[in-house]
Amino acid sequence: MGRPPASDARDTQKSILDAALDLFAERGFFGTSMRELARAVGVRESAIYHHFANKEALLDALMTEVGEDRAQKFELALEQWRALPVRELLHNVASLLMEQWEVPREQKLWRIMCIEGFRLAESDKFQMDASFRRSRTLLEKLFADLAEQKRIKPVAPAIASMEFMAPMFLVRNLAASPKSFRLPEGVNPRQILEAHVAFFCAALGA
Repeated sequence: MGRPPASDARDTQKSILDAALDLFAERGFFGTSMRELARAVGVRESAIYHHFANKEALLDALMTEVGEDRAQKFELALEQWRALPVRELLHNVASLLMEQWEVPREQKLWRIMCIEGFRLAESDKFQMDASFRRSRTLLEKLFADLAEQKRIKPVAPAIASMEFMAPMFLVRNLAASPKSFRLPEGVNPRQILEAHVAFFCAALGA
C-alpha cells in the first residue's frame, strides 16, 4: 500500500494544528494530552507523532504559522509608512497590531500564552517565538531611525519600544479577560489606543 498523497498529509497536518489550537486554548497546553488531540482529530495517536514529534513541536508550529504571517505584514507595512508624519505612522502601527490581535487564531494563541506563559517560559523545551523577536527588533529600529532623523527626541530604542507596546498589551489583556476584569462597559479599546498614541507622540516631541 503506497503513501497517502501529499495533499492528504497536508490536510491531516492542518486538522491536527487546528484541533491543537482549540484544545490548548480551552484546556491549556499542559492540560491537553496527545490522546485527547488524536480523538478530536479522529486519527490514531501514532498519526499525530507522524507529523509532530511532541506537543512542544505542535506549539512551535502554531507559533511559527501565526507569527511569521504577523511579522511579514508588520515589516512590509513599516517600509510603506516610514515617511509618514510620526503620529500617523504610530497610529498605523497601533491599528495594524489591533487588527492582527482581533484575528480568532491570534486570540486563541494569546489565550494559551496568558494561561501557560510562565510554565512554558520555564521549560527548556520551548523557545520564545522568533517572529516576536523579529517584530520587536523592527520596532526598535524604527525608533532608532526616528531619533537619528531628529523626528523625535533622543531615546533608547529598546525602552521606547517597550513603553509604546506595554499599554497596548494591557488593553489587549483586558479585552480578552473574563468579564469581571474587562474594560469598563462602553470603553472602546481603539479609543484607548488613539489616546495612547497621541500621549506617546507628545512625550517624544513628535
